[in-house]
Amino acid sequence: MPKQPDPPKPHQCHHLVVNKNRYCPLRISDSSSQKFCPNHDPAKLAERVPCPVDPTHTVFIKDLSKHAKKCSRPTFETCAFYSCDVNLPRTNPVEKPKLSELPLAQLSELFDRIRKCFSDVDKHSIPYKGPLNLTDADSAFEGVSETKSVRQIKALLGIMDNHSLLSKDDVFVEMGCGTAELSHFLNKTIRKRTSSSKGNEAALPRFILVDRETSRWKVKMNEGHFEKIRIDIKDLVLQKCKWLDAEKVSDNTGGVVCISKHLCGAATDLALRCFFNYTLESRPTRLRAIQIALCCHHRCTFESYIHPNFITDHLKFSPTEFSFLCQISSWGASPPINQLNPKKRRKLEGLKDAANQTPNEELDSGDDEHHAPDLDEDSSTQLHFSRLNQEQRRELGRMAKALLNEGRLRFLRETLGCSTAQVVEYTSCDVTPENTVLLGVLE
Repeated sequence: MPKQPDPPKPHQCHHLVVNKNRYCPLRISDSSSQKFCPNHDPAKLAERVPCPVDPTHTVFIKDLSKHAKKCSRPTFETCAFYSCDVNLPRTNPVEKPKLSELPLAQLSELFDRIRKCFSDVDKHSIPYKGPLNLTDADSAFEGVSETKSVRQIKALLGIMDNHSLLSKDDVFVEMGCGTAELSHFLNKTIRKRTSSSKGNEAALPRFILVDRETSRWKVKMNEGHFEKIRIDIKDLVLQKCKWLDAEKVSDNTGGVVCISKHLCGAATDLALRCFFNYTLESRPTRLRAIQIALCCHHRCTFESYIHPNFITDHLKFSPTEFSFLCQISSWGASPPINQLNPKKRRKLEGLKDAANQTPNEELDSGDDEHHAPDLDEDSSTQLHFSRLNQEQRRELGRMAKALLNEGRLRFLRETLGCSTAQVVEYTSCDVTPENTVLLGVLE
C-alpha cells in the first residue's frame, strides 16, 4: 500500500493530490478560515472548465479567453509541421499473440529459422573496439561526473567526429531527445572547437529537439539556437520545421544530421521514415547522416517497421511472426554472464549447477534505462518455457535484434543512398546492454 501523506501544515491547502500522494502545497492566508486554496475550493470548482488548448488542466470561465491565448502547450493541429500519422505507413494493427503460448515444437522450429536467417544475411555490425578518443572531450565535459550516460555520449560524439559530423553549420535534429543531454554536450563540443562567443550568434550550432513528452531540459538556451517541438514522431513533417523549410530559409549551406540516444523500438523506424519523407521534399537533399543509438527492439511494431518487405519477402516471416521476433529480441538485452557483477554471477552459476537451467526471470542488467524485461516467462517452474538457458536465450535474442537492424541497414543503403551503413557497438555491455548505434552517412 502507498505511504500515507503527511498531514497538511497550518494554513496549507487541504486538497489531496492523488497522483503525487501529497497535499497541495499552496498556502492560505493566515487571516482566512478557508481550508482550500482558490484552485481547489469546492465552492469555486463549478466555475472552472477544462482548458481548450490543454484539457489536462482547468481554467476559470471568466479567464478562459485570456488564458487560451497564452497557454504554453501548443495545438499541434494548427502547426505547419503537424500531419497525423504522416510517418506511419500502415495503421491496421497486427495481432500479437504471446510467444509463451506457442507449442514447444513450433517454438523450436521458429528458433531454427531465426538461426538460419541470421547465418544467411550479410553482417554489417562492428564489434566494440574500446573507447573512441574525442578531441577536446575534456574541455567539453570538464567538471562533469563520469556517469554511464556521459560515457555513452562521449562514445557517440567520438563516432560523429570520426565521420566529420561535428560542423557548426549543420542543423542537428535530436529525435526522442528526453532531457536533450546529447544535444547539450554536442553543442558544448562544437562551441569549444570553434571558440565561438555568445556575441557571435552566427557561429552557434542549430538544434531541433523532438519529443512527445516534457522533460527538464539540460540545454542552455542562450548558448545555441534551439527549437523545441513536443510532438509524436509519427506526426512530424520535418521539412516544415524551423531552419528546414526551403520556402522560408534562404541559407541552405548547412547539412542536416539526425541524432538520438536510446530511441525506443518503433520510434527508430518512425524517425527513419520521417527523414525519408524529408528527402523527398528537399532536392537536393541536405541530409548528411543519421546516427541513432538503438534500444528496446521488443517495442518494434510491424505497422511502423521501415522495411517490411525484408521481413516478409526475404526472411519469410509473417506479420504475426514479426511480433515473435520482437519478443525474442528482449532476451538479447541481458549482458554476458562474465560481465555480471559477482553476486549475480554466483547466483546464476549456483542455479545452473543445481538444475542445469537458469532462473525463470532475466537478471537485472545494471542499466535501469531502457532495460528490456523478459516478456514471457513461466513463474511456476524453474524451466523457462523455451527450454533454453540464459546464454542460449541471450544469443538468440541478439540474432533477432541483428535481423531487425539488417532491415534498417538495407533501407539506409537502398532507399536513402547512404554510402556508409553500419551497426556499431559504441560502448561495452557493462555500461549498457543496449550498446549499438545505427549509423548511416551520405556522400
